Amino acid sequence: MGSGVDASFLDVLLTTWSFLVETIDEEIQNHPAAQYVKQSAGIRPGALVVIGSLVIVMCSIALYGQEFVTELVCFVYPAVMTTLRMERSSMDVVFWMSYWLIYNFIDLLESIEQYHIYIEEKTPLYFWFKLAFLVWCFSPITKGASKIANLQVMEVVGDFFFKSKPTTPRGAARFDFNEPPVRDRPKGSGALAEAEVRNARNSRNNRHNEKPRKDSAKSDFKLSKESLDICSKLDKYTLILINKFPAKVIEANHNKKGGVHTDLSKASTTHGWKETKKGWVKKKAKVQAIIKIGKGDSFKFPILEDAHFGKTKFSERLIRKLIRFETLFPLQDTYIDVSPAAVDKLLVDLKLAPGMAMPRARHDFAEMESNSSMSRLFFYGPGAPFVKELASDDPNIHLGPFVVDFAEDAKRSVRLGFREYGARVHFSPKQELTAIYDYHERELVKPGDPHWEHAKCLVRNNFGMRMTFINHLIHTHLCCANTTVNAMINNLSPDNPIRRLLTVFTFRTSYINSAAAESLTPELSMSHRCSALTYASLVGAMQEGIQDCQIFRPFPQWVEGKELIKMAKVGRFPFLEDGLNYYNTIRKFVQAWIQTSVDTNYLDDRNLAQLRDFYYEIKTKCLDFSYQPPHFSLDAAQDLITQFIFNVTGYHELVGSLVDFACSLRHCSARCRPGATTNDLQSFLMCAAVAALTSIRTPPLMSDFPNFFAKDGAPEWEIKVWAAFQKDLGELVVLNKKKNASRPHPFRYFQPDQLECSVSI
Repeated sequence: MGSGVDASFLDVLLTTWSFLVETIDEEIQNHPAAQYVKQSAGIRPGALVVIGSLVIVMCSIALYGQEFVTELVCFVYPAVMTTLRMERSSMDVVFWMSYWLIYNFIDLLESIEQYHIYIEEKTPLYFWFKLAFLVWCFSPITKGASKIANLQVMEVVGDFFFKSKPTTPRGAARFDFNEPPVRDRPKGSGALAEAEVRNARNSRNNRHNEKPRKDSAKSDFKLSKESLDICSKLDKYTLILINKFPAKVIEANHNKKGGVHTDLSKASTTHGWKETKKGWVKKKAKVQAIIKIGKGDSFKFPILEDAHFGKTKFSERLIRKLIRFETLFPLQDTYIDVSPAAVDKLLVDLKLAPGMAMPRARHDFAEMESNSSMSRLFFYGPGAPFVKELASDDPNIHLGPFVVDFAEDAKRSVRLGFREYGARVHFSPKQELTAIYDYHERELVKPGDPHWEHAKCLVRNNFGMRMTFINHLIHTHLCCANTTVNAMINNLSPDNPIRRLLTVFTFRTSYINSAAAESLTPELSMSHRCSALTYASLVGAMQEGIQDCQIFRPFPQWVEGKELIKMAKVGRFPFLEDGLNYYNTIRKFVQAWIQTSVDTNYLDDRNLAQLRDFYYEIKTKCLDFSYQPPHFSLDAAQDLITQFIFNVTGYHELVGSLVDFACSLRHCSARCRPGATTNDLQSFLMCAAVAALTSIRTPPLMSDFPNFFAKDGAPEWEIKVWAAFQKDLGELVVLNKKKNASRPHPFRYFQPDQLECSVSI
């Protein structure tokens, strides 16, 4: 028996040896070094490579340990083989794609803290088992990856990326999103030739029995020839976004996956606590993800399970991780010269246009290229938070009293082919655009100068990058919303009146923040690919955004400068005018809620102590920011809660309004090429995909929440206080509409009937 096992084992070793040597010989036979070794030493090059690899592995075990060897073996060889086989055999590509799905599945498990603690650290020889399993998966003898794929355990992921429904009518153009990147295609292959190849492949695939799919999840589109030609030049990552996002967003809205006002109930308040006979007892809240932006605890954001939606689905997290995997979706910056009209047609073809997957714009910016439209962007649009007033003795005061300064971005390193960020924009007392200073070129450009159009393009894209990734993601989602949700769950029991107040404004927040942060903060995420920044520079920008954050500063203190305040009083700076009205309406509501809680003894000593702990957890986190709230008092708590509600409703509507400034190629994107006067198509399409996600709406702010207020033992006064708040919001809607009728441009970002109750994407 023993000799039989030994002989069988020896046969496997010899077979594997022969296969490896022959395969490597075949791949490198034409290389000059391989021919030299074979002729001079009489040694097969493949054998030399295998022996050398074994020596490296043994030395690595001695020097670096089993974890390093496991990663070396299970990544390097499959990566090389994947690259070599990409254009040769579709079956080989399927096999290696299956392997990478398995490899990343294990990698995702190891990134989960509980798995690391209870499985990885407590399993003897864990990495040897991992090595054996992955070698079994990619070995040409066993081909374990194919066997696992045949079990359809990755069906969800495969369906998201690679399946497509064969319903294209005869003669209709159909785009295959499994085409190799444009850099790998033969030169001179036009759109029609590519369409023929795709149709032939689809005809072949249609002969297989494929499970029918729901109409709402179709991933193929009837593209015009012009749209098909544009898609043929894009990288695979961008194609995945514009192919998959529209259908999934439309389906999510159809099924109301963002939640409705009737979803809010007592169950939405209980996360992190357990109800007993003696009352509510605190338990450890479940952490579903920890977002790390570089190194250091200051840049770490734990994201708890969502109180209403629970933990993010594993399949969703896996997909978000897979599309960041460089072997499958390498970072490929492409430039495509195309007209805005052709891009508008492409958005319609893909169902990505406003009113389809993208929400309808709140404001009609026909373009953002003219001088007047850029003035509107900063004085009557989402760029208003960036407007500052120069001191009277400033050396640039002759260019105008108002300035938008992106100086901090001038030091950021950018990838090859893009130009550096950094611009300062000057406006006259009449809000006219007077000059732009280009920090990298050290050039002051004025209207009519040769570089004027390029300078404006630089400003638009610098604004798009900073607004989306710093003001929106870092400040509003992570620093404000996530910090407050965690403090609420950790300190306020479900029957605490302050938690009941905050529950409305934290609905779905943890779920949203998990998706946003995992999609936008890691390397090769959308923010990295969409911007021109190297990843190190992107991390640096986000870290400085955290350190400079003043998101909890009360809104009345945000705008400084006599001229800006004067303009607001005469209706020429609605960001401040409408913002103050909205802030004061919220503060009146918060004061009424807290005062009623005190008068009815719901805010008793226990709940007041919890409120103090809640406040100081936020204050402690703010030690990492440039603004720290004052010491605790009821007035300070009212200010903090008021500012939080202001941030996640009205301010989030403003900074998250991508559809207003990123729904046309004539608007903004997030990067600029040297000398360019128009936006980068690839970056614009990624921004459009993110803008589509913003259409998945959370419940409207002006809702009655019938299953929450005064339900399950909650006091009746909740309905009265909330109704008074709704009445004040309704009056504010009427007032804002009246003001907008007399303004040069409407400003609807603080319009209560347009707002949601909490942060959406």
